[in-house]
Amino acid sequence: MLLVHWLLALCASAAEEDRWWETNYKTITTIECMTTAAPMPFAIEVRHEWAPLGADRFVAMIASGLMTDLALFRVDKDFIVQTGMCGATAPGVCAQWAELFPEFPDDRPHPRLPFKDGMVSFAGGGDDSRATDFFIAYADSEFLGGSPWETPFGVVVGGMGEVVRGFYDGYGEMQPFNPAGVNQDLINEEGNAYLRREFPKLDYIKSCAIVGAPRRPVQRGSATGAMRTHSSEHPRCFIEAGVHSISNDA
Repeated sequence: MLLVHWLLALCASAAEEDRWWETNYKTITTIECMTTAAPMPFAIEVRHEWAPLGADRFVAMIASGLMTDLALFRVDKDFIVQTGMCGATAPGVCAQWAELFPEFPDDRPHPRLPFKDGMVSFAGGGDDSRATDFFIAYADSEFLGGSPWETPFGVVVGGMGEVVRGFYDGYGEMQPFNPAGVNQDLINEEGNAYLRREFPKLDYIKSCAIVGAPRRPVQRGSATGAMRTHSSEHPRCFIEAGVHSISNDA
């Protein structure tokens, strides 16, 4: 009899977790970003079910104030535009992100999600290498999305033509693909001072904001406000990501 009760309790717990998963990861969060390229914003729909860890990370970046004065430092109109790198020595929230949350685990690649024009993904260079860099695809691609660090977490739903395709691209690819292009190591060392000195025509993301509420409620974890996120290893394994411990103090 005790075994029966234990099994019933286990099944009830699993069903509750399934409902939690369904509620959270069918959520769509809308983000709007203003840039130096146009007077109107572009909009991203963050699809939490595509890449739960990446989606939560991106929304936390917006909420913390990280998405301010970010250079669009890699603009290849046939491939991608990349941003999100503000330099480890930059003041305030950028430095806190670089110190406290330098990298985070990969999401599982979505099995039925080809990389399309306007999709948004974090940029990485190996397993569990994602940090704050992200990119937007300028075209459908067979080469993107095959690696777990390139699992898309959103898509541009407004301003793709008017804003995103208008970012300045006169400096070409970044190094090492273009020896005269932007050097990411120097962004880490000097931040935007390097970019404004050597690449003064680059466009910037001025600010980003969450528009309204998520379309379904996002459950919080502990009393400290940490996001409760499913591990990429198993859909019923939680990790606590204390992203809301970051302050905006310089």
